[in-house]
Amino acid sequence: MNKRVGHGIVPLAVFCVFFLGSMARGEAQSEASLHLVRGMERASVGAFDEARKEFEASLKEDPSNATLLSSLKVLDDLDRRRIGSTYATLLFKGLNYLRQGMLEHAIEEFRKAIIMEPSYPRTYNLLGIVHSLAGDALRARADFQKALDLDPNLSEASYNLASLYYGAGDYQNAAAYFEMAVKNGASGADAYMNLGASYSFLKKFPESINAYLKAAKLAPQDPKAFYSLGMAYYMAEEYSKSRSCLVEARDLFEKRGDNKSVEEINVFLDKLTDTQKNLKTSEMQDQ
Repeated sequence: MNKRVGHGIVPLAVFCVFFLGSMARGEAQSEASLHLVRGMERASVGAFDEARKEFEASLKEDPSNATLLSSLKVLDDLDRRRIGSTYATLLFKGLNYLRQGMLEHAIEEFRKAIIMEPSYPRTYNLLGIVHSLAGDALRARADFQKALDLDPNLSEASYNLASLYYGAGDYQNAAAYFEMAVKNGASGADAYMNLGASYSFLKKFPESINAYLKAAKLAPQDPKAFYSLGMAYYMAEEYSKSRSCLVEARDLFEKRGDNKSVEEINVFLDKLTDTQKNLKTSEMQDQ
């Protein structure tokens, strides 16, 4: 195990995780995904009441799913007449294409929506996601920034823009936009994990520790949260707290059957023991 200053999750944009099919978490998640897919299909043909029922059924199984929450916000905006039914249909058609990996078709639907109503921020966020998946980081950044220009409180756009900066190695801007995201409601463990990693790369370890503490509180069974927190404590030379967190991470990895991570942490704990012994010897010599 290397001494790393940052150990965050892979910062995928909101929606991308679901649409790339990389968040399967057992039977409950599969059931939630089925409801989500059915909801997208119903919404893309204008059956919004049926879509809402599917989204709400999915939300019971997966209450933190950003795709579901954002889809429901679109329907709420429809109910408030902030957008019209034709506009909402275009958005969900685009999302359905995105779900299937048909990026060009998704871009076409989102651009149609923008021509119809250029001041709705969520559309630019969705367009940015597609451009990000297509590898066009410059356009994606411009899309997310446009969404924030229209609505500075849109946490999805802040999170996605932060993710782009993080991926580009611009940890100063990444930290700033992750902070903005959590301030405006992106309260999941992933947001705090990425915020903590950004601060670690900037060597701002007190801020990193604070973010990882929140991640661990939100995801107490996630070994990565405790591992990251332990490493941040280590870099801040708080060795006892580092050991405690790393032992917790090791035990959680062991419960998951991840023997490789368990072995790596044990090796690091041995090195940590040596570090603490050397520090104690140095302190005694200084007396």
